[in-house]
Amino acid sequence: MGIKFGVGVAFTLDWGGQSRVKDAELVNNIVRVTESQDGEARVLLEVHHFWPIGGATREEALYGFGPFVSVQPGSDDVIDSLGIGVMVGMRRSPKSDNSLNIGLGLIVDPNSQLLGDGIVANQPLPAGETSIRYKTEYETGFLLMASFSF
Repeated sequence: MGIKFGVGVAFTLDWGGQSRVKDAELVNNIVRVTESQDGEARVLLEVHHFWPIGGATREEALYGFGPFVSVQPGSDDVIDSLGIGVMVGMRRSPKSDNSLNIGLGLIVDPNSQLLGDGIVANQPLPAGETSIRYKTEYETGFLLMASFSF
């Protein structure tokens, strides 16, 4: 119970209007997406705060719930994504600080690659275009995470 840190494995699912495009190619002047990233598995670092469930004190409680904030460190950028949500935690004994946690929330990816304006998957390139352009924007999605706190 209280404020703790954890490492988690998460699955995220994009809910934005455009697909996150990792790679696309031109086939007979038609834009074909060869790799997208709308659903993605990730490793996240998280911090959470739990309150006891069921009227138990912090010292007695085996279950807790509360908010969490997560971050995915990046290789090119310092932060690849940020998440926020609600989490439930379970520990084996009241004397243990370790817990298994399940969280549900929202995630923001500040540097998602999308097809450039006017370029649409499975459509010809716009008039005057000779290659596929990309743009980088933030995208949001759902987050489901299992973490272990220490």
